[in-house]
Amino acid sequence: LDITLPRSFVSFGVLGIWEPWDWGRRRDVARVAAKQSDQYQIEMSDYSDRVSVEADNARRALQVREKEIKAAQLLESSGREQLRIAHRRYRSGATLLKDVIEAQAIYSAAVAQNVKAKADYAEALVEYDRAIGKDFD
Repeated sequence: LDITLPRSFVSFGVLGIWEPWDWGRRRDVARVAAKQSDQYQIEMSDYSDRVSVEADNARRALQVREKEIKAAQLLESSGREQLRIAHRRYRSGATLLKDVIEAQAIYSAAVAQNVKAKADYAEALVEYDRAIGKDFD
């Protein structure tokens, strides 16, 4: 008998895994994934609401600052007019220098308040731009 070994050898295999009973593991994994998805949706909704509230608050603060500027401008023009009247009355001898100095102090305070109102407005404008996501670059 002539027994010789083959000179070439070919092998082919297939591996398959089938798990007929997973004891609810796939269902639990799907349930956890659904809960995480719901949680992410809630977090995104909360974040969106917070951004909206912050932008609204910044817009309201900006509107308040605009009204403060208008009030300060009116106060300044009123102080300027009082100073003008006090100065004319002093020149005509109808009032004392003390009254002119008091009117000038009131006018100076009004000017300072107007400058502060404008600075506060600029600060509120920057805050509003930041709240709505404006890029400062």
